[in-house]
Amino acid sequence: EIALSCDFRVASRNISLAVPAAKLGIQYEPSGILKVINILGPSITRRLFLLGETICTDKLIETDFVDFWVEAPQTVFEKAKEIILTIEQNAPLAVGGMKTVISQILNNSFDQKAAFEKIQECFNSSDHKEALLARKEKRSPVFKGS
Repeated sequence: EIALSCDFRVASRNISLAVPAAKLGIQYEPSGILKVINILGPSITRRLFLLGETICTDKLIETDFVDFWVEAPQTVFEKAKEIILTIEQNAPLAVGGMKTVISQILNNSFDQKAAFEKIQECFNSSDHKEALLARKEKRSPVFKGS
């Protein structure tokens, strides 16, 4: 469930996934089941929870569980660091605002007024001005989150 809460999931080709709740006599938390349904689909969710199956790479490839598959010699950790560095190079206000909107849309709690305010904040930010200047000067922008 922790992995399902992440923005991106990185895995090697030898991944497997299991939820032994039924085998342990446990009713799994409904919000966690909903996350699994939304990302893995109802069929794999049933197999994980009702049968206690272990789902391997070949089935996970067909789902949205893994965003980035890692091939040797790169490690999962190296790929995750690469993704973090890419995000860090983007404007923090824009990334944060869009992350919020994505979460709200996925949770059916979208707040259009708040999203519009964030859009205006980004357009009026020093980061936006820096991005335009950097593009004009053909260099990478240096964002400050303001």
